[in-house]
Amino acid sequence: MILFYFAEAFRLFKRTPLGSIVTIITVAAAISLTSISALMIYFSNSLQQSVKNQVELSIFLKPGLTKSDIDSAHDEITEFKLVKKVTFIDSEAAKKIFIKETGEDFTSVLESNPLPNSFKVLVKPEFGGKPDLDKLTAAIKSMKEVDEVIFDYDTVSKILSVLGSAQNIIYIISFIFVILSVYLVYSNCLLHINSRNQIYDIMKLIGSKLISIKMPIIINAIVIGVISALVVITTIFILNLLLTNFYTSFKFDKILYFLYPLILFLGILYSLIGSILSTKNISLKLNN
Repeated sequence: MILFYFAEAFRLFKRTPLGSIVTIITVAAAISLTSISALMIYFSNSLQQSVKNQVELSIFLKPGLTKSDIDSAHDEITEFKLVKKVTFIDSEAAKKIFIKETGEDFTSVLESNPLPNSFKVLVKPEFGGKPDLDKLTAAIKSMKEVDEVIFDYDTVSKILSVLGSAQNIIYIISFIFVILSVYLVYSNCLLHINSRNQIYDIMKLIGSKLISIKMPIIINAIVIGVISALVVITTIFILNLLLTNFYTSFKFDKILYFLYPLILFLGILYSLIGSILSTKNISLKLNN
């Protein structure tokens, strides 16, 4: 019986070869675009996490503090729930950083170092947005050792907002391509069904079960999905090979280990959904 299902499934290719080829190409395009969308979402999430991992507060201390005062302030800031790491930067270290970053040595103009002692506070990435950071900033500002707290949240907020908006657009585009891919498989299966109505009526009259009619259509659709996926995988493999030869520093292998199974899964999933939807109205009732 299984051999019959597969034999019937491959006969469907012969009856509508053009429709099958068009469906394979379109499903392959949909899989490609959906996979690209998945990668973009992955990179967007990684970038968002990277931005959140680098959120820092600059805390400038009042002049004249003793080492004990600085240690006490360090310990108190470390205790805040959202604080991941506290780094002390004395005025001399701050001067070296300033000269390195700006290329200007103010010691030739000023006799004393105007830069204060400070802390760089790395915030935990699980912070809940600006309200959480405002509370943390206000709490640190209220400390007697602290002179000023500087943090440019607007830049971080804009980056996270842009990444969030980009993700929403990617979700919408991915959804459109998923629907398109499923619809094309569905339409191709309906084409097969409509072209074989007389044959199905004969099968019903001789006592064939519904599964004998539906299963070849579903298998045919899955084969189309697998072929579409293999087309995409082969294309990506060749592109990766060419890029690796031209650019030796180009490394995409780790992502491909995740991408290849995803592509195969999408091909089978789209085809399975489309074929099941197209066969759900088939019954043992005669068409004519």
